[in-house]
Amino acid sequence: MLITLYGPDDYRRIRKKQQIIGEFLKKHSSLGLEKFDCANEEALLKLQEFGRNESLFDPQRLAVLDAAWEAPEGFLSEWLPKFENSKTVTILLAESEVPKKDLNFLLKAPAIAQEFEPLEGKAWEQFIVSEAKMRGVSLAPDAAQLLSDAYAGDNWRLITELERFVGEKRTIQRKELEELGVEIRPEFFALARRFGYGDKKTRLAVLEAMFLSRDPAAKIFNILSAMTPGAIGRFATYDAAVKSGKLEYEEALTDLTIS
Repeated sequence: MLITLYGPDDYRRIRKKQQIIGEFLKKHSSLGLEKFDCANEEALLKLQEFGRNESLFDPQRLAVLDAAWEAPEGFLSEWLPKFENSKTVTILLAESEVPKKDLNFLLKAPAIAQEFEPLEGKAWEQFIVSEAKMRGVSLAPDAAQLLSDAYAGDNWRLITELERFVGEKRTIQRKELEELGVEIRPEFFALARRFGYGDKKTRLAVLEAMFLSRDPAAKIFNILSAMTPGAIGRFATYDAAVKSGKLEYEEALTDLTIS
């Protein structure tokens, strides 16, 4: 069995990866679990050996591949199909980028694939409520809204904020969050407007400032695409290039800004 988790939402992708590993360890021996760094030549040799051998302790085995897209060209496209229909060996890949063209079979049955795009709108709001509930944190509606606006698409910062209130037996109010420094940053959207109407020099300065904000590049890309008049087609082209694995969002933003 082949399982591929991909997309720029690191938090949810990594959590799903950990869940799969956890479920495996609940049912099978830890001796059947091995991890391989595909950027390491020695690890690739061990991976090939893993594929040839069988476990003496448990017929079920799980190989977790890290840095999968950094494997030598052609290696995975030749090796992985052997396990598409395996009932005893599971190969798990989890990467921020979509599989390369020669690995498109990872996105089709019988392989299993799940994409993790940044959450937006109602899905993002529901995620906040769900994560708070999971931690036993009660949020007033206006507090939840503030978190939604302040950390739009930034799962890690949101979770860090929620962790501060674990164990609190009360409903967290918006005022408390504001006193802790949680705020909607209007300057971010002001920058986005400057990008949309500015010349090349202005756009470069704005992009640099946005990168320094440490907001996810996917979030920056989506906001700029919505606030740059007449550039929807160009953003769509770059977005397609990112999702096909040709570019990363940082590269797409830089190229789009200077072109």
